[in-house]
Amino acid sequence: MKTFSKLLLVFFSLVVCGAEAISAPPMNQAQRELMFVVDEMQAVCPYDMGTLGNLTTVRYDTNGNTVNAYVSVTDMMQSMLNNISDTQALKRTIGLGMKAQPDFLNILAKANASISYTYLFPDNHRMTISFTQAEIRTLASGAGDDASTLREYAQSLVASSNSMCPVLVDVGIILKRVVIVGDYIIYVNNADTSTYTIESLKSCKDILYNAVTQRIVDDPTANAEVNIYAKAGYGIAYRYYVDDNYVDLVVLPNSRLRELLGM
Repeated sequence: MKTFSKLLLVFFSLVVCGAEAISAPPMNQAQRELMFVVDEMQAVCPYDMGTLGNLTTVRYDTNGNTVNAYVSVTDMMQSMLNNISDTQALKRTIGLGMKAQPDFLNILAKANASISYTYLFPDNHRMTISFTQAEIRTLASGAGDDASTLREYAQSLVASSNSMCPVLVDVGIILKRVVIVGDYIIYVNNADTSTYTIESLKSCKDILYNAVTQRIVDDPTANAEVNIYAKAGYGIAYRYYVDDNYVDLVVLPNSRLRELLGM
């Protein structure tokens, strides 16, 4: 189950596609190991991934030697993904995620398998991101949990988040962009001036702090994303603008993130 839990971290961000196997050829030991891990994952589907949606199906197509998985995404995630114009940037982020959590990646490489990820949207269309056998081998050759890989992955997550912005995240609140300032990942939000003032936002500080920390603990998608930020040495902050004035309502240094995540 350790391998399964690490694969879920690869899925935060954003992942997944489907397949069926017919009259499969004989499998070698590496392929049998991959089948075992995929079966473990399928056994817990549908799996609630929080903000992203539900991991509904994971299959190993032994004919094509490829893993295919589906994620049914939420309305909010569909809105964010619809903003993406460069799917290669999303693919790069997913690839870096596999490198940062290499257990499953190494199993794929040993089996010389490919993998496809498909997002199933509420309006019935889909987005698929695929990695060939050669791409998996290339990723595995440089895989690891080292600081440089994690920082690169964290920065790629920020870039992917920005490709989805602006997006409505709450009533009267729009996430405009995500920036890296020093050792912090800052979520920059615009608040509707007809609904909020700086003072009214400040009065919600404790409520927002508790909501953010609880989401980090309980929401698998948020947990996976913040886990990478924490391992890469970053803290996070939530900044809210009302016209030209702003207030940082939630500031979680790296030490606090690690505490929340049990690191």
